[in-house]
Amino acid sequence: MDMQEGMMTMKEGRVMTVQSGEMKLMEEEVTMQDGTRILMDGTVVMADGSTRRMAEGETFYPGNKAPDTATMPAMGSAEEMTGTETHDPS
Repeated sequence: MDMQEGMMTMKEGRVMTVQSGEMKLMEEEVTMQDGTRILMDGTVVMADGSTRRMAEGETFYPGNKAPDTATMPAMGSAEEMTGTETHDPS
């Protein structure tokens, strides 16, 4: 995984972020460009007010808009999602 400064990922049920090149426990909620908020417990509050939980291995990158959940493919179990990233900055 490319460790970009400020990225947030769900790892072992905890939201981690990269600060000064190190992976650390997220200490405060983050608001994305489109108004989507990532809370410290892994709750994602979309700009329209709907909520969901981050999946294990799911990663958000700073400066990127969150995906439109209506167009996201159905997610498999957490075991199937391990090691995946759903928000690729490229």
